[in-house]
Amino acid sequence: MRRNRDFIGPSGMGGTVALWGASSLIKSVQRGTISLNAATSATATINAVNTSYAVVQFLNYSTTYQNGPNGTQSRDYKPRLELTNSTTVTASKNLATACSDIVPYEVIEFMPGAVRSVQKGTIQFTGGSPYTATITSINSAKSLLFHLGSSDPTTNTYDVPNYINAALVLTNDTTVTASSGVGSNILVGYEVVEFF
Repeated sequence: MRRNRDFIGPSGMGGTVALWGASSLIKSVQRGTISLNAATSATATINAVNTSYAVVQFLNYSTTYQNGPNGTQSRDYKPRLELTNSTTVTASKNLATACSDIVPYEVIEFMPGAVRSVQKGTIQFTGGSPYTATITSINSAKSLLFHLGSSDPTTNTYDVPNYINAALVLTNDTTVTASSGVGSNILVGYEVVEFF
């Protein structure tokens, strides 16, 4: 790659020193799974990443859940994912049920100069829909939104998907919107990555 001013990086700079000679904007990709059994959370240890340039992808999950006489509800096993710190990925769910979840993840660390910002958080429903989160202003044309899963931290007794699933949209440069078919008390994780 050239060291000219058409190099990726902040405006007015001749590129980023860390990217000189790089053949990719991705520094590393780490993959794995987290077994979330009879506990509300479990972790995976990864090689250290710079959280200012790293994102985690929630790759859905598999579960041994069966709706039966044990009273387990869908809200009990639905997991969320989070890059907790530079070496830890955390999966969490509502209750320490006997059903076993396998939660795959992918942690992508970009080279310095590729990512302007990473913002993450959760959106809490309190019945109804939609709900929003306000983020620091970004350029939405150069940003990606990642869904990190949803869980319900209440003890409501329902077992229908429209109560525990939520869709996410990057509504504008400062707003992430979560919506559900019915709405409940779900907690939805998100991550917004802005590139230069």
